[in-house]
Amino acid sequence: MAPILCIQAFEVLIGLTGLAGSGKSTIAKALGYPVLSFADPIRDQLGITKADPHYRKKMQDAGMWGRTHFGEDVWVENLRLRLPQGYAVIDDVRFANEAEFIRERGVLVHILRFGTDKLNHISEQGVTMKGGDCVEYNNGSILDAVKNLKWQLGL
Repeated sequence: MAPILCIQAFEVLIGLTGLAGSGKSTIAKALGYPVLSFADPIRDQLGITKADPHYRKKMQDAGMWGRTHFGEDVWVENLRLRLPQGYAVIDDVRFANEAEFIRERGVLVHILRFGTDKLNHISEQGVTMKGGDCVEYNNGSILDAVKNLKWQLGL
């Protein structure tokens, strides 16, 4: 008889990292698990959406202000308080400390897509790949990327 695993007793995180426009948020939604972002409280506090023409700059400035004034783990600690039990997808892993938080609780996935370039901000430089991380090339359809990623993760 196969063992029964009880994974609902704790969080299992799938963290997505990649350059702007690589498809992190789209893939996160398509995986079918709750999606959270380190930046959720920033977005909520600012009351802005991606429709705002200065959205990215406002988010970057506020996020860096929080890291500078409250410590680099301010958004990690905030996310820790919001985690559901079971699986969750974090769609905006941008810094090394965020990546380590994810790796301690699940897997970090690097989303790579042709035609995406690094933007000129510290939060847009990408996270260093380490052993145990997964890579998903998002150059076809979202359906293909999600199907392949689920296969890689055994979901």
